[in-house]
Amino acid sequence: MNVLHTRPGISFISVSINTSGVFSVIPAHSQRRIRVYAAHLANSLTTGFQWGSSNTMLSGTQNLAINQSINLDYNPLGWFEAITQEALTIALAATPTGGFGGHITYAYIP
Repeated sequence: MNVLHTRPGISFISVSINTSGVFSVIPAHSQRRIRVYAAHLANSLTTGFQWGSSNTMLSGTQNLAINQSINLDYNPLGWFEAITQEALTIALAATPTGGFGGHITYAYIP
């Protein structure tokens, strides 16, 4: 995962996953939690994924068909938040042959 750009309080990170499992996509902060404001994720294989916060799932399974994407348009209130001092994770059910990825807009909040 690579931080693409940072504005005061807001960061943008790229996501690229090539195998199944649980992946930390945004690192934990020692005194803050992560709020997701927007995201775009796409895959090359039918799979399900879940947003999480370290070992706590933040969403139900979201299923994507081959070459389908999910777009969370900018939400000024945020779509969801990770638990304080925990990383934001994505759990991927199946290994995507060509990859699973996109970008996330987020901020560390008190």
